Amino acid sequence: MNIPSGDVRVSIVTTEAEYEECCALRYRVYVEEQGRPSARGDHARKLDFSADDASGTIFCARVAGALAGTVRVHHGAVTDIPAFVRRMCGLPPEGALPYVAAFGRLAVDGRYRGGQAIVALLRECMAWLDADGRDTRQLFIVALDLPGVLKMYGMLGFRAIEPVTRHLSEIGPVVPMMRTLRGHA
Repeated sequence: MNIPSGDVRVSIVTTEAEYEECCALRYRVYVEEQGRPSARGDHARKLDFSADDASGTIFCARVAGALAGTVRVHHGAVTDIPAFVRRMCGLPPEGALPYVAAFGRLAVDGRYRGGQAIVALLRECMAWLDADGRDTRQLFIVALDLPGVLKMYGMLGFRAIEPVTRHLSEIGPVVPMMRTLRGHA
């Protein structure tokens, strides 16, 4: 779906209703479409909860009011980076990482995959990482090892962490990726 970026509204999830709407989208994408397990899922209500939700900031993108996508952002200067991301990306298992951020649990409604809504969502998240004078240097993601997903992250400046490794995780095969931010190459 080709949507002008001005028609996309990106915001931080602030209400329980928005949070559950995002969890429902994650459930549809991860559990129903991709057949991935949801260890903390509420299967009766079809909601994909994650223990890491409480320590991250959840964003959503809407097109004409409809939820197009959601992603969780962790910033080491504000919250902890999840153990799963630390392990997969080769980051220290403990301790503060004030210059590091991570994306997690990205889910995109099928009607909006590969389009402007998700690009706007991720770009807005990257802009948020620079807010309040934070000196974010590296942004990590553990991406599903799917050609379309890896291509999208590549277009946004992410590269597989060298040496390129693929891991089998609870959500399937993944590739750890990183993007250097704001002239910290």
